[in-house]
Amino acid sequence: MRAFIFLLCTTVFSFNTVDSYSQQKIKIKKDMEMSIDEVFKVVSKQSKFSFLYPQELFKDAPKVNLKEGEILLNQLLTNIFSNGDTSFRLSDNNVIIVEKSDPKQLEIQKIKISGTVLDESGQPLPGASVVEKGTLNGVQTDFDGKFSLDVKNANAILEISFVGFETKDIVVTNQTELTITLLESTANLGEVIVVGYGTRKKATVTSAVAQVSAETFQDRAVANVTQGLQGAIGGLSITNSQSGGEPGAEQNINIRGLMTSNSTGTGIDNAEPLVIIDGAVMNINDINPEDIETVSVLKDAAAASIYGSRAAGGAILITTKSGKNMKGGMIVNYSNNFSYSTYTKWPDQANALDYAYAMNDALTNHNGRVWYTDERLGWIEQNMANPGSAPTLVPNSTNTSWDVTSGGLRGSGSTVWKDFLFHKWTQKSKHNLSIRGGDEKLNYYISGGAYFEDGLFKVAENNYNRYNLDAKIAAKPLKWLSLELLTKMTKSDAEFPWDPAYG
Repeated sequence: MRAFIFLLCTTVFSFNTVDSYSQQKIKIKKDMEMSIDEVFKVVSKQSKFSFLYPQELFKDAPKVNLKEGEILLNQLLTNIFSNGDTSFRLSDNNVIIVEKSDPKQLEIQKIKISGTVLDESGQPLPGASVVEKGTLNGVQTDFDGKFSLDVKNANAILEISFVGFETKDIVVTNQTELTITLLESTANLGEVIVVGYGTRKKATVTSAVAQVSAETFQDRAVANVTQGLQGAIGGLSITNSQSGGEPGAEQNINIRGLMTSNSTGTGIDNAEPLVIIDGAVMNINDINPEDIETVSVLKDAAAASIYGSRAAGGAILITTKSGKNMKGGMIVNYSNNFSYSTYTKWPDQANALDYAYAMNDALTNHNGRVWYTDERLGWIEQNMANPGSAPTLVPNSTNTSWDVTSGGLRGSGSTVWKDFLFHKWTQKSKHNLSIRGGDEKLNYYISGGAYFEDGLFKVAENNYNRYNLDAKIAAKPLKWLSLELLTKMTKSDAEFPWDPAYG
């Protein structure tokens, strides 16, 4: 007899659990005989499933013959319990409960169900999950969307699911051949996306558009919008520019690859996207990240159909925050962020005296001479113990230059260049203040931001400061300002005296 898997009434299983159970493979290293208890231990080691059963349940049970290779877990358990004396069910936390079968349940006649799972256009859906609801009894559709499954009786319910489609329940009743159509999931399709000259609902967008919201930039110590977009949108490549890591350095943005021949015709330049901020072409890093409402990235050639050749590399559309109808209320928000930077890795450096001896050994091996005389080696030792206590540079014999050679050799100082050139720590800080509010006639958004970043170099002007001020005020026409009143206002006050009733 085939193993019978019955319904556990108190538990509702997710499709992920059923799928992981039906697809779980157990590896057998070689042909062997094992007790059922030992088989359960092997399964527990190779999967997230554990077993719960009476200790003496399999005391007199014969051993199980296992063949080398891989076997599906549900097939393995079916083989073990093929005599029908024992049944199993999945409980919470991936626990498989094994117990004696109820003889009355075994008398129930199973029904074989076959069918096909399609999408709305009639195309088959391979890999869709078809599960007898509330049990571990399930299969996946084949390449043609077909399946075959034995269910316990005519009251069984089939749950059919597929990624990107709405889950559907089918009551078997007396049906044995089913054709099931799944509808695409409409979740989030009502979301509004900026796509160019206006907005469209996500459900109607057919071009390649990605969008992120204000949450992407909140509570992050980013210097500019470009840094905030790194890793936030798939297909948007952001790399360091020739400015390197200097404070406030802009980065390269690429959406559609390297497509443009450079001016000399010897290579390919980066085709950067066109950046539109509130309908105007601007530098993406000129705005405060805290003022952003949404960022939409137009990835395909549809951008060029709107903006022309300037958008051949794609387009980035940014909308900033606006006022809201708050029935006369107002929200004041202030935020700040402080962070610190340091170099990630600095190689260990030999001291000046070790360097001098190494260079002397090198020159001696070459021609028997030395770079550093004993006198200069002594000066280095003095400067290491007390910087500046001995000469570091001396003139040459003609007093026309310093006697250090073109490579800087023969100098007798002991400078730790890391400490001379770099700060150990530098600070970044940003401050943002915004006021937002209004009513049905007038609403506003006013914000100010300041960003300060110090560079690691000590020896140059090495900092970046940015100040932003943004203001949006929107007013609706007053209802009393009618065409009739405008006409009266063009007449002389003597002929049409001002009526206080008009406000």
